[in-house]
Amino acid sequence: MPAKMTKFAWDRGAKNALIVMSVILAFTLSITGLFALFSGRPFQTTLMQVFLILYVVLGSVFLIQWARHRNSGGKVLLDCGPHPTRKLFFFNGLTFLVMGSAIAQKYLNLGWFRS
Repeated sequence: MPAKMTKFAWDRGAKNALIVMSVILAFTLSITGLFALFSGRPFQTTLMQVFLILYVVLGSVFLIQWARHRNSGGKVLLDCGPHPTRKLFFFNGLTFLVMGSAIAQKYLNLGWFRS
């Protein structure tokens, strides 16, 4: 992999991100429509709740997968030691998980972080 990303790599990354975001948005809107239809709640409230649940679930899955597979990889040609920002990455992941949980508590009234 070259040290500098080529225009083709940037274009491919943008295209992949657009496809993934579109699929996630379509999935979220369809789940929201079903929940709003069966629960009788307003669409906007249900949309916020579905986004919050999705945020917490995906954040949790991401952190668990990262923790389980962080030492596995393919062949290593050059080992430069551990990544210098690995601890910062883990801290950011936990921070976003706590923020998502706090927001979910506010909108879903789950009872976490009560004052």
